[in-house]
Amino acid sequence: MMKLTNREKQLVMVLGFVLIGAIYFQFIIKPQSSKLEILETKAVELRDKVNQVNLQISSNNQLNENYKTLHGKTSLLTQKFFNRIQQENHILLINRLLKDSGLSYRVVSYSDQSISEIMKSEGLSNDENYPLNQLVQAYQKSEVKINQEGSREQQIDEKQQNQSPQVELNQQQSNEKAVEKMEANITVEGSYEQILSFIRKVEAQEKKIIIERLTISSGEDEGLIGNISLAFYGIPKLLNTMDNNLHWNTDQTHGKVNPFYEGMSLNNLDNPSKTDDSTITDRNHDFIMTVKPISSDLPTVTLGRAFDNTLESYVYADNQGLEKVDFMIVQKDDKYFFKYRTQRDTYPKDYEENMVEFLPKGKTIVFKVLSKGRNGDADQNGVELTIDNKSDRLLEVKVLGDSASRPRIITANQSGRISIVRSQGE
Repeated sequence: MMKLTNREKQLVMVLGFVLIGAIYFQFIIKPQSSKLEILETKAVELRDKVNQVNLQISSNNQLNENYKTLHGKTSLLTQKFFNRIQQENHILLINRLLKDSGLSYRVVSYSDQSISEIMKSEGLSNDENYPLNQLVQAYQKSEVKINQEGSREQQIDEKQQNQSPQVELNQQQSNEKAVEKMEANITVEGSYEQILSFIRKVEAQEKKIIIERLTISSGEDEGLIGNISLAFYGIPKLLNTMDNNLHWNTDQTHGKVNPFYEGMSLNNLDNPSKTDDSTITDRNHDFIMTVKPISSDLPTVTLGRAFDNTLESYVYADNQGLEKVDFMIVQKDDKYFFKYRTQRDTYPKDYEENMVEFLPKGKTIVFKVLSKGRNGDADQNGVELTIDNKSDRLLEVKVLGDSASRPRIITANQSGRISIVRSQGE
């Protein structure tokens, strides 16, 4: 048997290592390398999909924020009108207004509910399928389902969809302005002050009641006789909401045993000594901000001047976390100015360069903040409020309805004469 020299042994060992390396590369590394290339290609594809999904989520978030902002604006614009015309409840409302003002009435007559136009024109029928109502019906027949991942899927019942009225885009302009309407014609007796009191109470109602006609003539002794025509307009809401000042149970007995006899009433509704002011709006504040949970259909933050019917001064935000809000009052000589901003909007638009003049309603400037308790541990949104009062008047911040343990309203910084009063409810 031939002996191998050391050099030959080394060469054999090297050859063995080479063969082992070749086999390892051919049957292990190469297949794994091919798989790695495939996985890298899939990873690139998945990254592209993730980016697309993120873009879509971002777009959906923006759409949702825009929707909630528009919904908030719509709600603010329509909140001063009745949701529906319900004759029974309006009769009770007029009865209370007459009692509170101390007027006695001779005749009260009510028209049937009709479909009318805000500005009168001819040719409108009383068909309930006027455009605003069609839109509301179509919206309410759509069900929005939120699945466990938090995504929203719109489910519309096909039968309801086929039966739901379609909103015709080519409706005549007059029909597009059609709303529900009911009129009440009242003949009253009382003093001049009592008639003025009735008018003021009508004007102070949270929901708009239009005094279309008013005539006053001399009555017996020093009394007056007034003929008043009131108009109630109903604008249907997209969401099924009930007018706050019409939460009365019409199935119960109200009024008097005999309506033509000035005797004992059946309940407190007829008792003039008990006045229900729940429908008269509190007008003792200059600014208002609402803070809602992210689950609300309205923006999480709405801020503006109180009773701004034009909504010009309103700013909005919709944030799952803490929204930074800056609020500033400035005095120049004997004039007062304000400006504020969220992370989304500013008022005025040129926030850094400009301010808006206003006249405080009282000796103090009142900023009312309406908050809402937490829905659970996942409910994290709120407001980080920075307040700067550069005026000689006290700025009173009234925080109502906030959570005591986990408040939504957090004051980050404040300067000047500021008083913050927190309450669990109004």
